[in-house]
Amino acid sequence: MSLILIPLIPLVAVVLSPLPLGKRLAPAVTLIAALAAFALAVSSLTSVLAEQKVVAIADWVELDGLGATLLLLVTFVGATAALFSWGYIAAHESEVRRIRSYCVHFNLFVFALDLVPVLAQPALVWIAIEFTAVFSVLLVAFDNTHAALEAAWKYIALMFMGAAIALLGFFVLFWAQQKVGGGHYSWDGLRAVAPQMSPVLVMSAFLLILIGFGTKVGCRCCR
Repeated sequence: MSLILIPLIPLVAVVLSPLPLGKRLAPAVTLIAALAAFALAVSSLTSVLAEQKVVAIADWVELDGLGATLLLLVTFVGATAALFSWGYIAAHESEVRRIRSYCVHFNLFVFALDLVPVLAQPALVWIAIEFTAVFSVLLVAFDNTHAALEAAWKYIALMFMGAAIALLGFFVLFWAQQKVGGGHYSWDGLRAVAPQMSPVLVMSAFLLILIGFGTKVGCRCCR
């Protein structure tokens, strides 16, 4: 159940942040949501350590050791970023609508990030990662300056290029699995037939995915 709640918590914050109930509501809700998600991630990690795997919806929402580690890191960074945001948006304290807009976009970004480790299907993981890119563009352009808008447009261009390369990698991975009679296209399905899959196709898929997603990492670092 907590696996489903973790990505849902930021969505609740998305709904609450625009409410006109005081200028500090949106940052407070954002921070509380991020801390709650981190607490649930810690709980999920302990469950994985005890049971090796946690399944919320079979073949759709699952968490193994690697996913639990990634989820813990993502929610921790989300919580620290939400705390840092208090100082970041202090310069816009008089612009209540902009602060609320920032919090909405921030929580949408965190929602997409929290989805990535708990999804059991590679295709859905690709979609979630692309959502993180789309929502992060809104954060890049938050300052609404010429430099910020220019950075946002450049990021959009590189984002779509990286998305296409990564998607091709996932298609190659799917092809490699189906060539050996693989069944459901999920992480478990890939692990089951991994020894029989073509090393050339697997390596090609890995490089395409690495380059595609690596392009996004480079864009965010340069920004």
